[in-house]
Amino acid sequence: MIRVIGASSRLWSILNKVSEIKKISLFVFISAVLCIGSVALRKTGWDGRSEFHTVIEVVSTMLASIAGIMALTRFYSKKNSIYLFIGSGFLGAALLDGYHA
Repeated sequence: MIRVIGASSRLWSILNKVSEIKKISLFVFISAVLCIGSVALRKTGWDGRSEFHTVIEVVSTMLASIAGIMALTRFYSKKNSIYLFIGSGFLGAALLDGYHA
C-alpha cells in the first residue's frame, strides 16, 4: 500500500512538471507571436477615426456595466465584500467611459 501512495505522489509530481513545461512553452509561444506581430504591424498605417473610437467606447461601457452588475449581483447573493469592490470598480469605469464617449 505504501508503494502505491508513493507511486501516486510521484505521478502527480511528474504531471505538475509537465503542466509547468506547457505553461512556459505557451508563454514563450505567445511572446514570440506578439513580437513578430509587432514588427509586421509597424509598417502598416493606422487610420483612426472618431466613429471607430466612439464605437469602441460604447462597447467598453457596456462590457464594464455588465461586469459590474454581475459582480454586484454576486455580492448580494454571496455577501462576499470582494465582489462589492469589483462591481463598484467596474461600474465606476463604465460611468467614466460613458461620460468620455
